[in-house]
Amino acid sequence: TQMTVKLIHPIAVEKGTTLAQLAIAWVLAQGEDIIALVGSRTASQIKDTIQALNVKLTKEDLGRIDRIMPKEEATSSYMLDVDIDSKGLFHAKQ
Repeated sequence: TQMTVKLIHPIAVEKGTTLAQLAIAWVLAQGEDIIALVGSRTASQIKDTIQALNVKLTKEDLGRIDRIMPKEEATSSYMLDVDIDSKGLFHAKQ
């Protein structure tokens, strides 16, 4: 929501990064079994995305973000609704 963005924006400013880079860094900080799927359409978007690798989030940063937006509530309208079958394969839900 816009309120969430308004509350998280100061963290991005403190880190000297964009909201998009902060979001990517946050996803990457969730564990080694988590990957960030990022779509870029232009060279500048790719460069911007790569800069997210330089954003270092501390435990305190992650705690602040979690208080604003708990992980369980982090969703994207761009994500497909998927499920994992017994063999571990991904299938789009019908």
